[in-house]
Amino acid sequence: MRLRNLLVLAVVVLISLASMGHTPKVKYDRKLYRHWIDADADCQDARVEVLIRDAKAGTIQLTADGCRVASGEWFDPYTGQTITDPTKLDVDHMVPLKAAHDAGGWRWTPDRKREYANNLRYRLHLVAVSASANRQKGDKSPDRWRPENRDYWCAYAQAWATVKFVEALTGTAAERTALKEMLETCR
Repeated sequence: MRLRNLLVLAVVVLISLASMGHTPKVKYDRKLYRHWIDADADCQDARVEVLIRDAKAGTIQLTADGCRVASGEWFDPYTGQTITDPTKLDVDHMVPLKAAHDAGGWRWTPDRKREYANNLRYRLHLVAVSASANRQKGDKSPDRWRPENRDYWCAYAQAWATVKFVEALTGTAAERTALKEMLETCR
């Protein structure tokens, strides 16, 4: 029942995404989206907190000061591979910073941009993935890039649509078509 509810939510979100009919009035600058901050002042920035959260239970080892990840084991949903070297991981913004900017984030205040770049409230807003997969994705939307691991397409499309909906971001017709195709893989 839960999967069905998520699928229905994703379809509703897809239908409700407004079309992009404007050009951002502010040029994208990654520095405006200050990311990997330590919002709770515990010495672990948002990237480290995602690595800890996404590690296989019982595998995480932190540095002596407890501020960085020394080792662990992670499942990369984009490739379907297990990674044991934290230096081979990136933390991906499900909807990349530039894509969010172009879809309406350019209107946000500096505080709102920083909040988006470090959002830990929604589990799939930030996700630990292989650095190579994240760099292949770059700032691309689902009509230009999809995870190599087809078993993850359903969850990926749901997460993308949810972030767009929650953040009140616009989408394109090509993006909606790609998301719909990916949602058809849901079982």
